[in-house]
Amino acid sequence: MTTLTLFFTRGVSLMEWETSGTLARELALYQQMVARGWRVNFVTYGAQDCLTYADQLRGIAIYDNARRWPRARYTRWQPLLHAPALARSHVIKSNQVDGSEAALRAARLWRKPFVARCGYLLSSFSRQEHGPDSPQARQALEHEARVFGQAQLVIVTAAWMADDVRQRLPRARVAVIPNYVETERFRPRLSDDPAPRYDLAFVGRISREKNLPALLTAVRALGLRLLVVGDGPLRAPLQAEWGDVGGLVTWQGRVPHAELPALLRSVRAFVQPSFHEGHPKALLEAMACGLPVVGTDVVGVRECIRHEVDGLLCSPDAESLQATLARLLSDEALMAHLGQAARRYAVDHLALDKIAEREMAILQEIIP
Repeated sequence: MTTLTLFFTRGVSLMEWETSGTLARELALYQQMVARGWRVNFVTYGAQDCLTYADQLRGIAIYDNARRWPRARYTRWQPLLHAPALARSHVIKSNQVDGSEAALRAARLWRKPFVARCGYLLSSFSRQEHGPDSPQARQALEHEARVFGQAQLVIVTAAWMADDVRQRLPRARVAVIPNYVETERFRPRLSDDPAPRYDLAFVGRISREKNLPALLTAVRALGLRLLVVGDGPLRAPLQAEWGDVGGLVTWQGRVPHAELPALLRSVRAFVQPSFHEGHPKALLEAMACGLPVVGTDVVGVRECIRHEVDGLLCSPDAESLQATLARLLSDEALMAHLGQAARRYAVDHLALDKIAEREMAILQEIIP
């Protein structure tokens, strides 16, 4: 039986996944692997994860910070604290770049193949947020070079990330495994489902890079009903400044992932107004629901949406968003065409079972 050990992002616990509403989404891939005969271990930063979540994880073993050590000390000693599980592993994997060095040390200590996985490039995010020559960007580039350069495999979620890594580290072995969608749960609205209550939905972290002010400006100008699902550092300031925009905007906050399909089926279209993205899961889930989608023509979004084929792309300014949303929502035939194409793309390329098989196959290639 093949055993995979996953090191969580630095500081992240199963409780944090649950609180953020992403527990079910994050677990789905590894539960598929268990169902196909793999053994999976999680190394987390929680103090009670193994007691609280063992029943929910259906066969996934949990190794946590039961001693309640300070984070830095626990991170340093993870490779020895969880020695029996690591020694039995066939491959060790990090969940994100932040926290990957502990996984790398464990893999080297126990002589196991190491897989550096990242859903987004920390260096790209740092360049966008702080500037290409900022200390944060330089530090992120150095960190990625150390980790990716020693990994037997680097897994990224989009081709643009793979190109970035290969350009910097030509000898790195890089694979693109996209974010998956549970296409049976994220399905189009049925004829007997309630009629849509909202014109638009945005789902995601409410932070600067998501560009919510431009979206709110467009929504106010068009008089559209917008559902905002998520939380983040800008939620309170934006709510204080914009309120409900005269009854047009509903601030839903975080919701459990299990509730998200029904919420997406309560809207006519989905919008991703970001300045930059990695491989946005919420956008892909909206496409699986057969929603027509509008996204900005930026890195991470343009790789998901083929303009005029399964969605529409626009600039991230309020005027372009407004014009594109007005065009889409006034044309029912266009909405139906784009929504059907988006659903086909999700089923053909992003279905959970296909992604799970793809990941297991490529991991087997690096296991001695």
